[in-house]
This record gives sequence, C-alpha cells and structure tokens, in this order.
Amino acid sequence: MYNRLATALFSCLLLTFSATAQPVLPPGGPPSQPPPPAGGGGQTAALQTVTADEVAGILRENGLQQVETTKFGEHPAVIVRGWRGFNVGMAFYGCEAQGCVSIQIFTMGKAPSHVDLQYVNNWNVRLRFTKLYLDKDNDFHLDLDVISEGGVTRNNIVAHLRVYDWMLVELKGEKH
Repeated sequence: MYNRLATALFSCLLLTFSATAQPVLPPGGPPSQPPPPAGGGGQTAALQTVTADEVAGILRENGLQQVETTKFGEHPAVIVRGWRGFNVGMAFYGCEAQGCVSIQIFTMGKAPSHVDLQYVNNWNVRLRFTKLYLDKDNDFHLDLDVISEGGVTRNNIVAHLRVYDWMLVELKGEKH
C-alpha cells in the first residue's frame, strides 16, 4: 500500500512540472551489441554503485539543466523537467551510504494520439531496453531499468541515458 501511495505521489509531482524544452543528450541510440567489459575500450574505472547526485551531475554535464534530486518514497530520486518535452523521473533502489545498485528511469502521461495498444505491442516486440505500456486511463508509461551492482562505468550510465533519450524521440514519433 505504501509503495502505491509513494508511486502516486511521485507521479503527481512529475506531472505537475512544466514540460519546457531544454537541450538533450548528444545524439545516440540503443547500442547494437553489448558494451565492452568495464575497463576496456577507454572506459573509465567501474563504479560499484551510483548516487542520485552523480546521475544528476551527468545529466547536467550533457546539457539537461532542469534537473533536481528529491525522494521517491524512501528512495533517492532525480526529476528532469522538459527532457524532449517530457518530465522524466529516476528512482534509485538498493541504496546504502556509498550509493545505489539500480535505477528505474520512467516517464508517463496522456498517450499521444498515435500511441494505442497496437503501437505499444509493436514497440515492445520491435524495441529493446525499455518497456512501454498503457493503463486503463490511456496514460502511457515508459520504463528503463539500469543495474549497477557489480560495477558500472560512467560511460555506461551515459549510454543508458542516451538510450532513454532515443526512446523519447521514438515515442514522440520524431525522426532520429
């Protein structure tokens, strides 16, 4: 019951922010193959966990300025207002003093006119990394889960954020 209430309150918080346009992450899309192992290919050393402040900093460094840290129930969270016209939330799970082991990135709202059940089913068959669904009120939900337990690089976090950016473009029906 508590989780449902926290989700509802966080959802309301996301939906109340204005969706003003702001810069987006550099061009990117979903990788066609898994990234190389941590430490290879010029990547920075792996982080064992990530924090909301670290992810908020990465977002700001990559051009998104309407970024704030907050709480989602008991969980640290980040809200990004106006990312491709959407308000995006990030909830951090499995948190200890040094950081968190997973992140859920999500946005929701009234489904654009081209988003119906057939579109959603096609999305979930055709696209990787995210899950798109419609609720009973015809609101869409777009989720991406990131697991950092065991280590993740800063470049890997940026890659996940670029994938989510690419999915927001796809959801709006824009050309890449």
